[in-house]
Parts: sequence; C-alpha cells; structure tokens
Amino acid sequence: PYVYVVAQPRVRVRDIVIDTRDDHGNGLFAMGVILKSHLLNPKDYRIHYELLDPAGKVVSYGHRDLKLDMQREDTVRFLDNISNVMAWSHEAPYLYTAVIKTQYEGRFGEYLVLPVGFRSLSFKEGKMSVNEVPVELHATEFAMTSDIATTTEQLRALRKQGYNTLLPDVPQPKWFYEVCDELGMYVVEHCAINPTAESTNRTVGGTPSNNPSLADEYLDRVRGAYYRTRNHSCIIAYSLAGPA
Repeated sequence: PYVYVVAQPRVRVRDIVIDTRDDHGNGLFAMGVILKSHLLNPKDYRIHYELLDPAGKVVSYGHRDLKLDMQREDTVRFLDNISNVMAWSHEAPYLYTAVIKTQYEGRFGEYLVLPVGFRSLSFKEGKMSVNEVPVELHATEFAMTSDIATTTEQLRALRKQGYNTLLPDVPQPKWFYEVCDELGMYVVEHCAINPTAESTNRTVGGTPSNNPSLADEYLDRVRGAYYRTRNHSCIIAYSLAGPA
C-alpha cells in the first residue's frame, strides 16, 4: 500500500477538475479549481493558471478572483479554445501542462502542475474510438513493481509487444498513471474491491458484495478510484470489483 502525507496552507486547493476535447485539431480546455478555506475571517484570493504545449510554450493563461470566509469553499472555472492542438492517443501521447497558482496579498501559496492530454473518447456498438479514430484494444493484466524505472521499462516492453491497454488488479500509485500518460498506455482502473470470500453464497449478507451494511464502504472506494484518476488521459474505463 502507498500512503501520501501532504501539507497544505489553511486556504488550499481541495480539488481540480480538467475536461478536454479534441475536434479535428481544435481543442477545448475546461478546468475547475476548488478552493477551500479553513479560516473564519474572509480572505480575497487570486487563482492563476497557465497551459503549456508539449514544447513548453504558453498557449493559454488567465486568473480569477475569489473571496472565501467562514470555512467555505468555492470553484473558479477557466475555459479556452486551443487552436492546432496536438491530440493525445496511444500512438501519439502528446501532453500539455497545466500550472495552477494561488495568490494572497501578493504572496503565492500553492503551485500545482498537472499533465493534460487533449483527447475525445467515445464508444459505439462495443467499439472504442479515440479522437474519432477506432482503436483496437490489446489488453494485458499487469502487476507493477515498487520501482518507477523498472516499471517504466516493463511498460515500454509491453508496448513493443503490441499491448496498448493495462488491467491492474488493484489501484496503483500516482506515478503509475503519470507514466501511462507519458507512454500512451490505456488503463482500465480497478477499484479497491476484491470480495472473493464465500462467493457461492447468494443470501443477503452472504458475501461482501451482497451486504447492505457495506454499501457506504463500497461507494467510498468507487468514488476514491474515480476522483483520484479522472484527470489522467490514460484512464478509459473503471472496473468496479474483482470476482465476487
């Protein structure tokens, strides 16, 4: 298991939601930044963003002002159209970079960097298309190691063998999805649910998956998987659980 301990200021970025689309070279960039205050007195904040293309050139930027008080939270939204966008796919995993900065009384508080891929995902008659191009998925189960460099080399080897989709059996550390973004590997994310005990018992409560008292725990793990990985270009679907 992986545990992350993160220290943030008392007015902090609680969440970031990024949505992108590619439409024949025209890119839609939409981002919501949720700012949360743990203070009682009101504060005026400014949230800045920049979007850099794969070569490091700034292609979009801006800021929004926000006042928070009494331990409230609110969302600022940014929207822009990016011309001549370089789309992300398993064949060409172009990544842009979103930079978010918070500012109070001239001082910057947080500085966050996220990779951004422009891609449109659709399913029709059981077939997946990326950027309106049908894609044939070649999937394999994958058990990562604890070492980033070794895992990266293993994924490169899988790409050379023709695989483009990974089926992890458990949630992976954050860096795993970043590597998959960079290499152009699709991932079906697996929620942290593996209820294998007493799988033949079909009575109510006979298995964890059929126990109403565990519904909140199941939903919490599903939400955790979604919110943790939703901004990654590599994620194409979610597997809710292993065999029950």
